Amino acid sequence: MFQIFGKYLAGRSHLNGLRERRFSTGFSLSQRINKPGLSDKMRREIGKAAVRAAKAVGYVGAGTVEFIYDRNDHRFYFMEMNTRLQVEHPVTEAITGLDLVEWQLNIAAGERLPLTQEQISINGHAFEARIYAEDPRGGFLPRAGPLIYLSPPKPSRTIRVETGVREGDEVSVHYDPMIAKLVVWGINRAEALDILRAKLAEYNIAGVETNIEFVKDVCRHPKFQAGEVHTGFIEENLDSLFLKIQPPSAVLAQGVLGLIFCEDLTTLKAALDTRDPFNPFKTEIGMRVNHSLKKRFKLIFMKNEFVVDVKYEHPDVYLMRINDLGPWRKVEGQLTQVDNDLVLKSIVEGIMTKSCICRFDDELHVFTNVIICYQVLIFFKSSTKKRGFANC
Repeated sequence: MFQIFGKYLAGRSHLNGLRERRFSTGFSLSQRINKPGLSDKMRREIGKAAVRAAKAVGYVGAGTVEFIYDRNDHRFYFMEMNTRLQVEHPVTEAITGLDLVEWQLNIAAGERLPLTQEQISINGHAFEARIYAEDPRGGFLPRAGPLIYLSPPKPSRTIRVETGVREGDEVSVHYDPMIAKLVVWGINRAEALDILRAKLAEYNIAGVETNIEFVKDVCRHPKFQAGEVHTGFIEENLDSLFLKIQPPSAVLAQGVLGLIFCEDLTTLKAALDTRDPFNPFKTEIGMRVNHSLKKRFKLIFMKNEFVVDVKYEHPDVYLMRINDLGPWRKVEGQLTQVDNDLVLKSIVEGIMTKSCICRFDDELHVFTNVIICYQVLIFFKSSTKKRGFANC
């Protein structure tokens, strides 16, 4: 894919080609890369072809020319030209430091091209991940629904989040289900990929299914890390991209602990909101009459059911056992509000972790990094059928 700019001067069309390559995984992931196997000579030839195509029709303004490169016979073929900036243009901006939208507007206003091709320098490597409301395991079919919880990574000099939605908005069936574009920059491909994985782990969404977990799986795939990418990448690696995963026991314990705390918050809020001055719960002394309380939760993750039994020990301290197997695990923690997030600090068998909890209706979402740059997203359903919403 080549980004071009054309301007009429004295009857001639002068164009700049800004090199950009796209790798589309279910229309999910883009990158600017010095593709392995694609020589500088071949890249220049493709760039010249893009300019010739635009000149042939006297094109003026910003445009994008796309080609298909055959890695077997090392030939390239024209695919199409879009008379606009493509959705991947931020990766070009990231590695050139240029504002292509400004270029487009200035050229439309009759100004000259600000730079020649020779004056444009390429610096570093950039990736763009498109965050979609879709079902990767179901053939990437689009999904619709409310954005109950939306927490993107914080933008910085090397991190860019382009979006037109905010928490509480609806992903409609009438429009493209893209939620955002996450663009990252690094000194080289390896660093940029590390940053992308880390920022995807920070991108938390609840209320509608997304492709975030799939894009993270692509980024972790050995072939993708080695740059062995092509248009058949997904089909060729289906089995390794769609592994059957089970949530770690520690994450199940965190989820149940978070669910207990969320239910306690809902109960406490209801008690405090009552107009009854004699309501015993308004005293907030935290007294429990029955210290041997035992409760069972049924959780569902990817259609698999897990049973977690819970024994109350002390305030905020519990014993848990999963699927009636193994020993009882000591689980303790604390739920606090940080800005708009409910942050759960938990200790499971002596190991401390921190996660974000989002509960609405019969679902509980646990966002946590249990491995470096790895986020587990769990959808829980409580057997108690108690409805409520704890805003994270």
